[in-house]
Amino acid sequence: MQETKTNIVFKDGNKKQAEFIEAVMSGKHRILCYGGAIRGGKSYLLVAIFVVLCQIFPRSRWAIFRKDLKRLRRNTRPIINKFIEGSSVKVNESEQTFTFENGSMIMFIGENYDKDKELEHMKGLEVNGIGGEEVSELTNKWFKKSIERSGSYIIPPTKDDPEPNQPPPITILTCNPTQTWVKEVIYDRWKNGTLPAEYFYLPAYVTDNPYIPASYIESLKSLPIYEYKVFVEGDWDVVLKTENGFWHALEMGEHVTYADYDPHTPVHVSIDANTMPYCSATFWQVYPESKRAVQIGEATATHRDEKDETSTDDNHAKGLGRVIIDYLDGIDYNDTVIVYGDATTKNQNTIDEAKRSFYYIVVEELREKYTYISRIGTKNPPIVETGEFVNALYSGFNGWKLTINEQCKVSISDYFSVLRDMDGKMLKKRTTNEQGVSYEEYGHMSDTKRYFFYEALRSVYYEWRDRYSEPSEAVSIGIDDNLFD
Repeated sequence: MQETKTNIVFKDGNKKQAEFIEAVMSGKHRILCYGGAIRGGKSYLLVAIFVVLCQIFPRSRWAIFRKDLKRLRRNTRPIINKFIEGSSVKVNESEQTFTFENGSMIMFIGENYDKDKELEHMKGLEVNGIGGEEVSELTNKWFKKSIERSGSYIIPPTKDDPEPNQPPPITILTCNPTQTWVKEVIYDRWKNGTLPAEYFYLPAYVTDNPYIPASYIESLKSLPIYEYKVFVEGDWDVVLKTENGFWHALEMGEHVTYADYDPHTPVHVSIDANTMPYCSATFWQVYPESKRAVQIGEATATHRDEKDETSTDDNHAKGLGRVIIDYLDGIDYNDTVIVYGDATTKNQNTIDEAKRSFYYIVVEELREKYTYISRIGTKNPPIVETGEFVNALYSGFNGWKLTINEQCKVSISDYFSVLRDMDGKMLKKRTTNEQGVSYEEYGHMSDTKRYFFYEALRSVYYEWRDRYSEPSEAVSIGIDDNLFD
C-alpha cells in the first residue's frame, strides 16, 4: 500500500480519533476501548489503526472480530476497501484475509459463539493483536481469549530482516453503551477511576465526528428519549428494552420514574438468596386504596472486588441483612418491616454450623433494630403465572399502577435484560467473571419482584388468574391471609 494511504488516515480523522491513535501508539496500554455512542467514527478508526500497524510492522498479523463474518462483510469490509483500493493488497475472499505487500495481514473472523461455545477456533490463533468491532455483541469469554491470543505471533527472522520489529500485544475494542461485561470491565472502572493502567477508554460521540451533517444530528432528536440518551448522549446507565423480554409490559418512559419514600407507609423488602453476582433485596411500598405499588429502593450484598483493597465479602446472608439495615437507616425508617422472598431461604443450611437458614440469618440482623413480619410462603410461586401477573399489573390490570424508582439502577438493568424462554419461563443466561466464576447474570432482582407481588397482592393475583389464566399445579397457597383485606 502506498504511504499516502497512511497520511489519509490521520488527515481525515477527528480530534478524538487522533487522541485514541496516540494512546495506541504510546505503548502504555494493552487494552484500549473507543466508543460510547453512534456515528463517532469507531469502525473507520479500528480499521485505520490496523492498516497503519501493518505498515509499521512488516509481516505482522492482526485479526478483527465481530459476532459473525456476515456482519464483518456487510459493515467493516466496505471500510477496509477504501484503504486498499488501488493498492497491491491481496484479498482472499473465501477466508476474508487482506495481505499487504510487506507480508502483513489483517484477518476478519466471526466469534460464532452460538456454534462454538468453547471458541475452539481461537485456540490456535497466532496474531500480534486483535480488534473487536461492536464488542457488546461479543462474549466475555471472547475478550479473555483475545487478551490471551494477542501477542502469540512472533514475527520470524529472515535473511533480509534478521531482527524483525516485534509489535507489542494489543487488544482494541469499539462499542456503544451496553449492559454487558464491557460496562463492568471497562466503563464502570473508568468512571470511578479504578481502570488499570494497561487499559485505556475514550468516549466518542456523533458530535465529535466533523463529517456527520448537522441535519443528521438534528434528525436524531426524533428518537425515543431513552434511545437518544444511549446512542447519542452515550448514557451507559440507561437500559433499553430487549426483544423477548420477560417483563414485556414494562416500559422505561411509563413505569420508570422518580419515586420517593413515604414515611407514613410500611416498607416491604423482598430477598433472594443467590450469592453471585450479589445477594438481592428490593424495597416496596403499596397504596391499596389508590391501587399503586412503588419500588422505592434496592440493595445488593456483593462479593469482594479483588482490585479494590477496601472492599469486603458481603455476598452472604449476614451481609444482606446489613445492607438492608443500611438502606432502612438511610431513609430513617423506624416501623415494622414486612419480609418476602425465596421459599428455599427458610431451609436449613449445612454451611452454617448451627444449620440456620439464609432467611433466619437475615432476620437475625434485622431484629436488632426492627420488628418484622414474614410473608414468605412454603413454596415458590409459579414462574410463568407470576411473571404474567406482574406484566398484567404493568398494563393496568384492575386499575393498578406500578412504578420503579429511576435510582434503582441494578433492578432496572435486571428487569430490562432478563429474557423469556420458549416455555414462558425466565431465561437466566450464564456468564463468567474475570475470576472464572460462572453465574446467572440477570433474574435475581426480577425474582424478588415476583415473590413480592405474589404474596402482597394475593387476592388480586387470584382475581387475575381466575379471569385470564389456567390454574397451575405449581401454585402454592403458602399463607391464607391477605395483608390488605
